[in-house]
Amino acid sequence: MIILIACLVIFFCLAFVAQRRFGVLGAALIMGYCLHQMWSSELSLWAQSIVLPSSFVITASTLIELAVILVPSLILFFGGSVYKNKYSRIFGAIGYAAIATVLCIEPLSKSIDLNSINLFVNNILYYKQYIITFAILAAIIDMLYMYVGSTVKAKMSKH
Repeated sequence: MIILIACLVIFFCLAFVAQRRFGVLGAALIMGYCLHQMWSSELSLWAQSIVLPSSFVITASTLIELAVILVPSLILFFGGSVYKNKYSRIFGAIGYAAIATVLCIEPLSKSIDLNSINLFVNNILYYKQYIITFAILAAIIDMLYMYVGSTVKAKMSKH
């Protein structure tokens, strides 16, 4: 449970400090997850050639899978649209942290024993398709609001 809470906190802090919009980051997370699903068999082959020190708790395969899922959204932290107020930043950071953590549970469970919270993890994995669908819809709505909101403001300022 500590690992999942740590993931939530880290992802929340990254998104809050970066001020980036959830829609773009959420879409990038989903794209990373799609890449992970498409290339999972090849990723495990690549991971076999990587040797990590024995003190590492996480396997090379897990690190590669996490990188494929997270890197598309992490790249977008360095550019893109931002939230203007604090409440929007909090909402976006919560959304990003939740979705990033949910998408990272499956790779993490391959390396780290999550039996102490097995019921919680199993529920998340069981409902993952619904969670991902909700994330996609929320990302689309956030991106739509970004463009519709700016268009409405521009039209209002002309009058």
